[in-house]
Amino acid sequence: MEKKVIVRSDGNYWSILRTLGKLGELRVEKAQHSRTGASEVTFRERTFGEWLKEKFSSDKSASRKAREKVFDALVPLIKGSRSSDQLLQNIRDRIDHDVGISGRALKRDFTPVDTGGRAKPLQGGTTAAISKGNSVQLLEGDPAKIKCSHAVLQTSTAITEASRHPKLQDVQIGITSTSFKVDVAATSWSCITNLRLPELQSNQATISTEALKNLLIKAVEDQSGAVVIEVIPDHLEEHSLKQTYSYTDEGLRKQIQVAAGLVAKAKQHKRDLVITFACKDVSVLERMRKIHMTDTATKKGTTKKE
Repeated sequence: MEKKVIVRSDGNYWSILRTLGKLGELRVEKAQHSRTGASEVTFRERTFGEWLKEKFSSDKSASRKAREKVFDALVPLIKGSRSSDQLLQNIRDRIDHDVGISGRALKRDFTPVDTGGRAKPLQGGTTAAISKGNSVQLLEGDPAKIKCSHAVLQTSTAITEASRHPKLQDVQIGITSTSFKVDVAATSWSCITNLRLPELQSNQATISTEALKNLLIKAVEDQSGAVVIEVIPDHLEEHSLKQTYSYTDEGLRKQIQVAAGLVAKAKQHKRDLVITFACKDVSVLERMRKIHMTDTATKKGTTKKE
């Protein structure tokens, strides 16, 4: 007996996932969209005959087209979720790697969210930054490889990433809001020049908190949606011709404060802006988290005394 379920975009998000979670690989039987934007989609499981045809056919276009149809049907059903960016990215990764989209896989993807966590990318898949709402997030990973609308990268990071894409080899790195139509994670980049030692005889240099503030405001103030910022090292030392970058507490604090201010401003103008600080070194992110928690607790304590 063929399994079918009907889901509506005005239904409870979790009930939609639980309903779809009963099915294997999905196919769309019927999709209806009203003028108000509401959707009603009838999903069914792929039949054994369809499986045989896809399994032994050298033409994979039919199965890909069917999966694209499932993706298109799922977008209006789940796009209101805070974690929809990662879920939709997971579906896109499955399609790109010729893997079926099953209801059980969708439910499994979002099990962490059901317990208060965030959706996880597939193994070997792409991490997607949150784009809805107004908040500051911390995320371990390569900032140049996180899916987002805009990325703020150090020039060295941007050059390294550009070298992997032939169509970006000739990009004039350093231009703010350089937009790309090639397959990179971010729709656009802003580049921040790496900290350098002064020309005078000195073996160390530090970016002032005011300079950090100005750099971030210039790079982010006109952006919206998912913005990823590579955590900026604000201190540089050179010993025996070896240069070492590091992060001061004041530098990390200023970056969080500036991001929070930009998010608050966007919220006042009813504009989505989620700033995600990304770094491969989880210890740096943990320091940022502790600094933010300490400052928040101190601020609350001061407010109570007043």
